[in-house]
Amino acid sequence: MKTCSKCLDSKLSTDFYVDKQKSDGLTSRCKTCIKPANNLYSKENRASRNLYSKSHYVRNRGLRLEQNSIWAKNNRDKKNAHWRKRQEMKLNQTPEMFDDEKRLIESLYLKSKKLTRETGVLHHVDHIVPISMGGPHCYLNLQILTAAENRAKGSGMVGVLSN
Repeated sequence: MKTCSKCLDSKLSTDFYVDKQKSDGLTSRCKTCIKPANNLYSKENRASRNLYSKSHYVRNRGLRLEQNSIWAKNNRDKKNAHWRKRQEMKLNQTPEMFDDEKRLIESLYLKSKKLTRETGVLHHVDHIVPISMGGPHCYLNLQILTAAENRAKGSGMVGVLSN
């Protein structure tokens, strides 16, 4: 049992956060007392925290890329398994296509590459309804997005654009 320094209630040690700097390894205030203060701080400092997070992201981009590259080299089996799973999902959701539709899909990928060359902005061919959500790999379910738009969309259907 431990007593909270704010509410003065005796509580179980599981009701306190871990704090390695404290002699008993736990915070002096209980989780119930800390949470409202943290929420208030987050609301009052949202803009400055967002600014800090964005600048931290930009400053550490090189390190993150290097660490990702090292991880990928050390975990090729995991990376390959993920890629195989995605390719299998794509193949399983690719309906029987005629040559005309295959050419349409190919032209969409070529158009994406052309836009990237012309604008200098990376473009992706995106599934409107993601494969992970059961969307088919066919021409009517594809659209061209900038890489930033595609990353922002993620595996959802938010921000659906037309070809």
